[in-house]
Amino acid sequence: MEKWEDLFAGKLFITDIGESLHTVVNGKEVDLGRYAVFSPNKGHPGHQAIEVGSDVKLLAQKYGITEERICVLASREEVK
Repeated sequence: MEKWEDLFAGKLFITDIGESLHTVVNGKEVDLGRYAVFSPNKGHPGHQAIEVGSDVKLLAQKYGITEERICVLASREEVK
């Protein structure tokens, strides 16, 4: 099995962070989304989150991320 660092070193990728996150802004509930786009750090190892959203296809298109670099959590039903 390949290591995470080998798969995504120097590349943008999207990861499913689980349930959609919500917060309250100016008294209104806001959906932050469940998919995070990560970008390689400049000048040192690792990645940082640059955007979180609900539409994984839109995020992939916006950042030119291929399906191979999208990590989506499997539901219990999918694993059975």
